[in-house]
Amino acid sequence: MVDDGRLEDDDPQSPLDDEGTLTRRRFIAASGVAVGAVIVWSSPLPFADAAIGQVIRSNASSPTGPTGPTGSSGGTGTASTGPTAGTGTTATSGPAPPHYGEVSAGLGHIKKVRLKAGSLSFEQQILEAGDAHWSVLLRVPRGHPHGFRTVGLGTAHEKIAKSGEHGVKVVLTGAAKRHLKLHKHADVVIDTTFVDGLGRRFVKAFVVRR
Repeated sequence: MVDDGRLEDDDPQSPLDDEGTLTRRRFIAASGVAVGAVIVWSSPLPFADAAIGQVIRSNASSPTGPTGPTGSSGGTGTASTGPTAGTGTTATSGPAPPHYGEVSAGLGHIKKVRLKAGSLSFEQQILEAGDAHWSVLLRVPRGHPHGFRTVGLGTAHEKIAKSGEHGVKVVLTGAAKRHLKLHKHADVVIDTTFVDGLGRRFVKAFVVRR
């Protein structure tokens, strides 16, 4: 048999064409696909039944679907401010310092005076904390009722931490001894200078009778 380029069908009743044959050109035309499309045939293999007869477009520009509508934006929330902390209580101030007159009067209260050859000791009332300075002087008469001169005998200094009766001792200089012997009837003066924590300055003189 001569191959004339046609495929023969064993069944003479097959409605392939009027001549009972299917040419290669018709087979290709019948089984071909238009440009840009692929036909999924009804063969059970290798495709599943759900894909029978479907057409897959090969020239689709994007595999993704259409974009959905944009959702509405949420409202702007405002953070609430926390409660304001309460103000603490003001610390109470300490007791008021003694009056100026009271401190000055207390400095004049000197007792238990002991004058020895090399020292002078006494007790003095100091009503508040501060710095105290003492000078022991000898008041020498000049020959008339209101005339005299002073001679320094010794000094002392102490920082007062609390109020009360304070014992003080002033060491006398070597020259003080000679002046005391020379002027036996001259008065000895305890001169106190006191400055308290408020900066107030007090000056008080106390005369020791010999």
